[in-house]
Amino acid sequence: MLSMSYHSESNKLEVLHSFFDSASLSAPDIVKASALSRPTVDALLNELLSKGLISKRGTGQSTGGRKPVLFSLNGTGRFSIGVAVSIPGISGVVVDLSGTIHASESIALPIWSSGEDFVSCVAELILRLIAKVPDAKRFQGIGVAIPGLVDQEKGISVFFSRLSNFFNAPLKDMLEKKVGCSVSVSRYLGSAAYSQLLPLQNNANKSLMYVELAEGIEMALFYQGRPYRGHILNEGGLGHMVIEKGGRTCLCGAKGCLEAYASNRVLIDEAKLQVRNGVVSKVPQDREMDENEFYYLVRGNDPLALSVAEKGIDYLALGIANVVNLLNPTKIIISGAIASAGEGFLDGIRTRIRHYTLKALGEELDIVFLPFRLEEGAKGVALLRLYQDLNILN
Repeated sequence: MLSMSYHSESNKLEVLHSFFDSASLSAPDIVKASALSRPTVDALLNELLSKGLISKRGTGQSTGGRKPVLFSLNGTGRFSIGVAVSIPGISGVVVDLSGTIHASESIALPIWSSGEDFVSCVAELILRLIAKVPDAKRFQGIGVAIPGLVDQEKGISVFFSRLSNFFNAPLKDMLEKKVGCSVSVSRYLGSAAYSQLLPLQNNANKSLMYVELAEGIEMALFYQGRPYRGHILNEGGLGHMVIEKGGRTCLCGAKGCLEAYASNRVLIDEAKLQVRNGVVSKVPQDREMDENEFYYLVRGNDPLALSVAEKGIDYLALGIANVVNLLNPTKIIISGAIASAGEGFLDGIRTRIRHYTLKALGEELDIVFLPFRLEEGAKGVALLRLYQDLNILN
């Protein structure tokens, strides 16, 4: 059963988000657009006003009585820093309450780098961003989101598969000693994907499933505008769903994981292997190829790229359908370079997901594809840090 505090926080989030798409709103406007009562809206507006998160902006037109007071978001009332880590990329931003990015920094770190190098790089990036915060008195804190297994309560990176010897590392403490500010540590996609939900607040009361297809395969679940968090270490480990019993060995050490069959890294490696074995294709044999180039070839109907992608995507569709059958989300967002693969290819993925899904669930399922930039992920991390510190999300 959901607690009263959960409903209170969800209501607060809904009211705050109502200002993201409107320059100004009155209490009657919010009541009309939501399922909240007038007393509840009035109480929440007063709380947001007392925290400096919204401001009064005059009065609106009367509909028969007194003119309603108008409120608007005080975007620069708070600032935070968000850092999103998706090796080899690390991106950080300074963000205000409205989601406006005031500064950004990025850095690259090779896969299998040492934990010491990783911590130093992240700390250096944070220090550069701290110097760019517009108003230090309104600075709230720092959020860092990393992949792998994370103890979010203690700020410990339990397992990070793309770093060398980085196990049970007290990342929160390590970073706070280097930067001298409060740092929270969370799991990458559950935090980073939050930036993609801000334009989708008309779906705030529905369940959303967010999948990022990149070096690995990550998933985040959202309900009532809030990310679902696992008990301690993990949630949304779609890439490590076993899809083939006794199958290929995954980077995590297990066999048969979805990631070992459908991640971009695996698809590109498979295509390059077939070129080395004599298959004719535009897939390069003698140089690296990134995921953007790979899906460009898919869009251009390169026979080999298309064949490899379709085989891998069939596994992905099966994995996603398993989650749909279990949790019945209303919308699925699939993010990454795959969004550029062409509408025909993407329609094929939608068809496969619905094929593996129970008919009643698949018919109403909304499946969309979005490109994803790591900077946007850092923005999501920063906003979540702000909301948690302001007791809007806990």
